[in-house]
Amino acid sequence: MKKLIRLFTIVSVFSFGHQTFAQCDISEGEVTIVVHTDAFGNEGYWQLLPSGNDCGDGTIFEGENELVGCDGAGNRDNPPGGYPNNADITEGPWCLPLGNSYDIIYTDDWGDGGFSFDVLVNGYQIATFEGLGLGGRYTFVVEEPPLYDLSVY
Repeated sequence: MKKLIRLFTIVSVFSFGHQTFAQCDISEGEVTIVVHTDAFGNEGYWQLLPSGNDCGDGTIFEGENELVGCDGAGNRDNPPGGYPNNADITEGPWCLPLGNSYDIIYTDDWGDGGFSFDVLVNGYQIATFEGLGLGGRYTFVVEEPPLYDLSVY
């Protein structure tokens, strides 16, 4: 019995002490995007694409509201649907090649911004983008942040 407890303790230490991402290959990063909406969640639309692609070209993911779409920035149509107001929505994860660049293209129907985006790679937040005005293009690279080189005296 003591041997089983000792074995379980050793396995536990090694299992719980390391973060793993079983669904992605070693050459990929697990990318998650957290979308934060304002009081008008129906006004926003966004896409995740390979960097440099136009909206709708090679789309990996598109987030609400599809009625706004790629060309709806500033139209002030006030379409129904979309994300809830004042919400935090986690989208993904996607397994994307490490070192590759990707864009978030964001359009806002009313043209006053309102969404923000947190990009996480393997659980580490690597970027935050604030959608302003009509929207914009926000670029990130799939890589973990550098390790800290710290010491305490």
